[in-house]
Amino acid sequence: MKKLFPLLLALLLFGCEAKNMAPLETTSSDGRITIKLSGSQHSQFDPWTVNIEASAYGKEYSTFQEVYADELDTSNVTFKWVSEETCKVTFTQRDGTTVTVPITIQKRE
Repeated sequence: MKKLFPLLLALLLFGCEAKNMAPLETTSSDGRITIKLSGSQHSQFDPWTVNIEASAYGKEYSTFQEVYADELDTSNVTFKWVSEETCKVTFTQRDGTTVTVPITIQKRE
């Protein structure tokens, strides 16, 4: 039992360290839509909460997505512009599965 206590203490101390991801950003080829990602993870046992913010045509939009990954960076987050109005943001999770968030913003006349 005495040998188990230091291991449990270490898991609690180091496993509960909050992390923030480095912001990622992409812009449509015509420059009208910008998508920014930022996120945090409360502990290594929790999913990342990724804030997805889009600005287009003078307006701001936001949503969020939970992602299970060790880190979030350009190695497991991709942006694929399907058109000037649509971008697919894909996250590759810890187990290799992917989560795709399609973002479409149309200009209203």
